[in-house]
Amino acid sequence: MSDESPRGFLAELKHSICRRRIGQIALAIVLAEACVRYLNALVWYLVLPIISNVLKGQTESVLFKSERTFPWDRLSASTLEIIAAIIFVFYANRWMYGLNRPRQAEEIESGFPEAVAKTELAAPETVPDK
Repeated sequence: MSDESPRGFLAELKHSICRRRIGQIALAIVLAEACVRYLNALVWYLVLPIISNVLKGQTESVLFKSERTFPWDRLSASTLEIIAAIIFVFYANRWMYGLNRPRQAEEIESGFPEAVAKTELAAPETVPDK
């Protein structure tokens, strides 16, 4: 029987997210979306003004018909947005996998692959030289 309280729901949700890698997939999607938005901002607010200024209006394209000023405020806002997304993904990943606290022996035995991998990496086997 499961606990039907909100606290029980949150505990079961965290357990489900951590055990089935759904959390890592969701965080990867958040980070990928932030990267796509940042690349879009770089193209519109940095690359296109540079091309427009190099051509100096000597083209028939509507995108480059006059010199442009660089919208530094929008570019800096996009940079802050991707930095915030990276920080969010980093700390959300730490929260989901509990890396800010030491692992307990029962967690290692219960099947956390990260904990098992850490204990195996902590004491590598040495291969004697021939």
